[in-house]
Amino acid sequence: MIAVETQEIINTVSPHLLILADKSTKERSAKRRAIEAIKKNVGSIKDSLIANELLDQLADPLLICTESEIETVREQSLQIFKSLVKANSNKAIQKDTLEKLLKTILYRLDVTKEPTEEIRAAWMELCIQLLDLHPTQTDLIMNVIQSAVKDPFPELQKLAGKCIVLFSTSYAQEVDYACDRMVRLVIPLLSHKHIAIRVLGIQSAQSVLMASAKGLPLLFESDEAHQGVVPALIYDTSPLVRQQLFTSLGHLLCQWSPRDRYQYGERILPIILSGVFDELPAVQSTCDSTLTEVADSCVHDLYEAQILESIPEDEKEKKNLGLKHLVHICYDNSLNDLLEKSTDFVASKQTTSLNALKLFLKYATVDDIIKSIKKLLNHLVFVYNSPTNTAQSSVIDILTILSNVLQSMDVFLDVLLPKLDSKYLNAETSGFSINVTISTIICFLNHLLKITQTSAHSNLRIKDALTKIKKYPLDSDTSQRLNKILTSE
Repeated sequence: MIAVETQEIINTVSPHLLILADKSTKERSAKRRAIEAIKKNVGSIKDSLIANELLDQLADPLLICTESEIETVREQSLQIFKSLVKANSNKAIQKDTLEKLLKTILYRLDVTKEPTEEIRAAWMELCIQLLDLHPTQTDLIMNVIQSAVKDPFPELQKLAGKCIVLFSTSYAQEVDYACDRMVRLVIPLLSHKHIAIRVLGIQSAQSVLMASAKGLPLLFESDEAHQGVVPALIYDTSPLVRQQLFTSLGHLLCQWSPRDRYQYGERILPIILSGVFDELPAVQSTCDSTLTEVADSCVHDLYEAQILESIPEDEKEKKNLGLKHLVHICYDNSLNDLLEKSTDFVASKQTTSLNALKLFLKYATVDDIIKSIKKLLNHLVFVYNSPTNTAQSSVIDILTILSNVLQSMDVFLDVLLPKLDSKYLNAETSGFSINVTISTIICFLNHLLKITQTSAHSNLRIKDALTKIKKYPLDSDTSQRLNKILTSE
């Protein structure tokens, strides 16, 4: 039984709805007057009960109006729906009525069905309103979002991003079940040509990944033709996009459960470390603050796991302890990522990656460095001789960091001296000429001898190896370094 006021309104607008049942452009003026009359009687309703009953009773005839060939009728009928949903004040709408509305939204988002961009955007606004009513038709909502993110109208894509944020917040369990699909819905926004939409895309991705961290790897997928979406954003031309990226990734690392933090941190940590060396101070500051916050979360993880008896009061000590723990857990994959990026043929990107690698290694443990020292030194030889010729000072800095951590020359010698063996040199296993290989190894040794305490046994190992390579023709600089090492005490 509906309220008397509701029935009176229905009786008043019914004749107008009959006129609008004809979808054609005939009697255009009469139809415009009809829709204006309906809007006057229905669109001004503020009472939630009446609004709820009108939505149920008038849904079918009003949905016919949304298909009118007259643009004004389509637009005004949609505005009536929006005003009724707003007045409904979160009152439950009949399930079948809600489903009809969502199906109509999906249908009208088709450019061939609704050519007017602003009206399609208004349909998306209605979808966002309906999400507040917590509809159960989640698959239908995802279909709506999927259609909206592909729409050519940027304003509609912005609304799609807002819808993703709201949907992920309200339906975390459903997002977790359909995680891959939800992440793929975000990708068109992340690669959009407009800055504002890329920023909103990052915010949307954050909300999805807060609901389900397992979707993160999809944003790093790449092939021969395309770089991963997130790695591409590190060097986005817009500082706003970069800042939002680092802020969102930091938020995820801090807010995820410890399990997710360390499982997926290996992907995120290298990116935030790279951001510390962004060209803009504001972005650098954001990333530095993010590292501090992440370190704090890691320290609390250690405390809650009873590995720490108390949380350090000194902020520097806390940051150092937290980042050491994070780097240790994420070491292998994060190191591989940073090493791969340090070979970038773009000099600025290579420099950033090498700086990030330096910062990463400062928090690495002795055990982690020892187990990866062969990989590290082999890679440093390659980077030292990269075509950009801008990486040599960074490589020397990394050797200094490794020496400070290891405090042992023999660990370096076990990797470097075999590269001076004649079989290795003649085979050009390193991919470089004999002269380049020898020159690089001697340069490394020359630097390490200056900064690393070396035993008599280690000195003997070095001189034995270097004596054997004097037969090879070397450039003057290399010969000078070689003789300096051989004649030193």
